[in-house]
Amino acid sequence: VKADVARAQSWYERAAEQGHIKAMHNLAVLSAGRSTGSPDYITGARWFESAAEYGLSDSQYNLAVLHENGLGVAKDPVQAFKWYALAAHAGDGEAARRRDTLKAQLTADQRLQAENEVASFVPKRSVPIVNDARVAGGDHADFLRLDETAAGLDADDAAAVTAQPRDLAVLDDVDT
Repeated sequence: VKADVARAQSWYERAAEQGHIKAMHNLAVLSAGRSTGSPDYITGARWFESAAEYGLSDSQYNLAVLHENGLGVAKDPVQAFKWYALAAHAGDGEAARRRDTLKAQLTADQRLQAENEVASFVPKRSVPIVNDARVAGGDHADFLRLDETAAGLDADDAAAVTAQPRDLAVLDDVDT
């Protein structure tokens, strides 16, 4: 079966709109990435933020990259710091490095604001029936096969469009 990115994007959008957190992230990756033509950073940022608000560290990292570079959102070092810090709290070493680099560039007031936002962050609660296959009545492996089948992809093709932790790492080289 040939990979159909447009069809996969359509299914991710349907799932994301129902509250599926990983679908939100994957949709953001497809939107902000280059696989669908020119990147749509505004849509990507919106979906990264939705998933980041649920505590998905990969989306938090990618949203920080967008804020740091002003892609699809206002260039905002305070928000970039916040999202890097939250991803770092989840164990992301690269996010910790970037947070520390950015921290040195913030004013004292910006650092205080960012640290307060990090301290007050409470992730949204996910909808279990949408995000946990055990609640929905199947095991995780069946759920993954359903995702792949729904997108019209075999396992190898599904891996090609499934988000990886650093899907926006290419943004590190973006000229700002």
